[in-house]
Amino acid sequence: VARRLESILGDAGSVARVGGDEFGVLLLGRGAQPESEHVARLVCAALGRPFAVGSTSLAIAAAMGLVAGGPEETCGDNLLRDAGLALSVAKAKGGGCCEVFSPLIHSSILEALRTEEDMRLALEREEFVVYYQPVVDLETLTVQGLEALVRWDHPERGFIGPDKFIPVAETTGIIGALGAWVLGRACRDVAAMSSRYPSLWISVNVSAVQLEDENLVVTVSHALEASGLDASRLTLEVTETVIMNDVPRSVQVLTALRKIGLKIAIDDFGTGYSSLGALRYLPVDTLKIDRSFVTDLARDRASANLTRRTLGTV
Repeated sequence: VARRLESILGDAGSVARVGGDEFGVLLLGRGAQPESEHVARLVCAALGRPFAVGSTSLAIAAAMGLVAGGPEETCGDNLLRDAGLALSVAKAKGGGCCEVFSPLIHSSILEALRTEEDMRLALEREEFVVYYQPVVDLETLTVQGLEALVRWDHPERGFIGPDKFIPVAETTGIIGALGAWVLGRACRDVAAMSSRYPSLWISVNVSAVQLEDENLVVTVSHALEASGLDASRLTLEVTETVIMNDVPRSVQVLTALRKIGLKIAIDDFGTGYSSLGALRYLPVDTLKIDRSFVTDLARDRASANLTRRTLGTV
């Protein structure tokens, strides 16, 4: 990698191995961003070619963060920091690309850090709230079950939707504690309604990080035992994309969960890479077709036919 970088730069810059699999490239006297982006594209193309290691050919994908330093930016530590922030954004996009640093990236990182710190305190202060969306039988118009939806009642920022804090929780590892809390809260609330609604069931979402947690089965068992809720009244929802990330692992975990007595639902079906044939191997009780297929059922005959045929096949 170092030799390929040097062949591109020549005498126009310097290359250093920062650590691990990260390299730093310093372009001397190249203040113009378009020219720097051109060099970045050359680097990306050069590293995109396979590497011959003995008799093996290896392919890598390089992610790059680019920052321009002028007379007002003389601190090398700041340049490395900003390039690192841009690099983290490029990595999050899957690699094989270059991200140019901007003040917006800096502010978004700081906002994420602030959100992470606030979330840890929010768990201690019980600022999270679980709302319950009813699942209604369209023939009888009676409520059959509930879906648990977590919201954050921040003391200063007001109600915060899951699209703002769930990604941060997943990347920082907080999702494990948050998911366990939501599951426990939901089980307790539904168990408390048992005297009036003995057949009411609850559905709780499980993230990719939670599904990879080896203690998930124990966590779920503990929530059921602590609440007294019968396992048959609990459904765990997992998105299709999460399951398809590692099918053998998903099948193993979902099978262990079903042995407890609960049900499994696939959410957002039709947006990932699975097929109807794959459902034969998945321990699933409920299939929730993605909203993109059902939004126009009343107006679009093609959508209606596709959904009808899918349900008929299942």
